[in-house]
This record gives sequence, structure tokens and C-alpha cells, in this order.
Amino acid sequence: MNSTRVAVKLLTKSDISFFAQHVRESKQKGINLNSEVFVEQFYPALQNRFDALHFPLTIVGPGAKQKHSLSRKVVRTENAKNWRLNGEVINDPLDETGRYSEIAEDDYAMLAFEGADRPDAVTLVIVTAAEDPELHAAIGEQFEFAGRHTMVPVVDRDLWDLIEATQDAYADLHPLDSLVAPDSLEEAVFGSAATQSHTAQGDGLGAAVSQDALQRQLRASEETGRRGEEVFGLWLDDNGHDEESYSCVCRDHARAAFDYQVISPTWEDAPNGLYIDVKATRSAFATPFHLSMAEIRWAASHANYRIARVYALATGTPFVTILCGIHEFASSIMSNVVPQLPHGTAIDGFEVSAVGFPVVGGQPQP
Repeated sequence: MNSTRVAVKLLTKSDISFFAQHVRESKQKGINLNSEVFVEQFYPALQNRFDALHFPLTIVGPGAKQKHSLSRKVVRTENAKNWRLNGEVINDPLDETGRYSEIAEDDYAMLAFEGADRPDAVTLVIVTAAEDPELHAAIGEQFEFAGRHTMVPVVDRDLWDLIEATQDAYADLHPLDSLVAPDSLEEAVFGSAATQSHTAQGDGLGAAVSQDALQRQLRASEETGRRGEEVFGLWLDDNGHDEESYSCVCRDHARAAFDYQVISPTWEDAPNGLYIDVKATRSAFATPFHLSMAEIRWAASHANYRIARVYALATGTPFVTILCGIHEFASSIMSNVVPQLPHGTAIDGFEVSAVGFPVVGGQPQP
């Protein structure tokens, strides 16, 4: 069972009183969690409970500002229908005066609750019209809030649609990146290069991730890789390749430096066949992927190495783009990077963007 639930909340005047600059708006001092979503859909076991539940709270945004780590709770008073995200009102971080001053009524909060039977950790992404105009507009178009129904469940595809539609609005990390499962095992364990950079420049802790959440992310990344390999196999079948013209190496050799060996590709002239490594992501073509050092070494010594870039898996209509130029890229790393490493030091992989590699087959580069 997936133990993370995500919802989007249309903020009311009462909700924004959770932030110190807006406490005058209401006596509530907390964000209302509508029972039809938080209890009936997310946590039915809380139906008859009234005790306070404490957990770490990570706030992202507005304007893609990175994490602000706190501890808060959800509470429900006797005879109340709804729970509230509550505790002490939230003040600006000491080094970010005014961070929450622009939050207003009809802005949005994306809430990710981790935990199977009760919330064990919560991530809160604040999206404001003042600092996130494109994302704010996209959320308003994608979700409908009627009357008192100000909280709506969100699925992975909704998140990917929002990220892809508004990616260009953010120069670095997208604020919703913290709510989606990583595409690779490397990203699940270590975080993306951008995430690692922010962690190192901050308090060194990174966002709070429970053991349960980490295991879920690892399973999700494994599923993404498996689905990408299947999609590429189906793509081969649909593009004139019979069973004798290729072999799926990854089925029996999980650590191989390539996933498929295509003996007679239909998209290019390759007398010696091709070695194909499948790099799959749920999101857009430009999403970085990882190349292991074994893959780099193999690509550097084999000019007939290609990458099958499988992307947009989350949309249900994935695309396949065949990239070349990997041999030259890997050779450059082996010639210019590896020799510069201190004695006794090794690199196990690289994060790479597909943008800029020549396309030799499949869907044109978007």
C-alpha cells in the first residue's frame, strides 16, 4: 500500500492564520483538513480519534524557496468534524524575513502526508499568486473547488502534469519536485544533483524522509526502470523488429552495462548491431538520468552504444527517443575527468541530461 497521500488545499482566511503575519485573519491558527479527504480517503482509522498526532513538518515555497523544517501536529477537538494542521503559528525563518508575508486567501497548499495509518511526516508546499503565478494558475485550471470542498486528492499524474506545464517558471528546483517519487535508485538514495546542492548549502540534513518513504521511493524507481524496458521492447516490436533481431539482456543480467542488444536496427545502418541502454523517467525528456561508471566505460569503448530515452511514463502515453553521441561523451569523461581523480578515488556514476545529444530514431527531441 502506498503510504504517501497528497492533496491540494485552497487556502481560506482561517487557514492562512497558521502563519504569524496573518494570525489576525482568524482565531483558528491552523490549516483545516477537510474530513472527506483527510479522514474518509486518507486515514479512516482516525475517524473516532481526538488525540493530537505529532510529526516533522517540512515547508517548501512560496516561490520555490527550499525547505523550512519544523515540528507540528494535527488535532481534532471534541465534536469537530475536521482535523487541523496545528501547533505554534509559523514564523519566518531567521534568515528569510517576509518569506510568508505574501500568502493570501485563495492561494494553495500542496500537502503530502506520509504514514500508513496516521501521518508520520508532512510536506507542505505553499503556492502563491504573488510568487508562483504560472503554477498558481495551472492548479486553478486543473482542480475544481466547490463551496466548502476546499481540499482535493492529488495523484502522481496530476503532479507531473503541473510540473511539466510550469517547469520553465523555475530556474532551479520545481517546488513540486519534493512531492514526486524519484525516477532512479540513485536519486531515491542520494537525491538529484540539484537537491544535493541545496542540502549542502543549507543545514546538511535535506528534507525529512522516513524509512517507509525511502523504501516506497526505491520500489517506485525500480518500477519506473522496469516499465521503461518494457516500453522500449514494445516499441521495437511496433517498429519492424522480430524476436530474432534483438535480445533483452537486462532480464538475466541486471548489472549489465546495457539493457538490449539490437542486431538489426531499423532506424539506422549498424553493421555491428547496437548496444542500447534504456533510461526511463515518468516526467519530461529533459529530466536528468544516471549513467553508471560501468556504462560510461562500456560506451567509451563501443561507438555503437545508444540510449533509448523513454519519458512521460506518468502520462500513460510514453515516448521513445534514440540518442547517439554517448560514445564521444563517455570517451571525454574517461580522458578528461577520470585521470584527474586523486589516488584511491573512484566515481560510481554521473547525472546526465538528454538535451543536446543527437537523435537517430524514435520521437524527435521535444
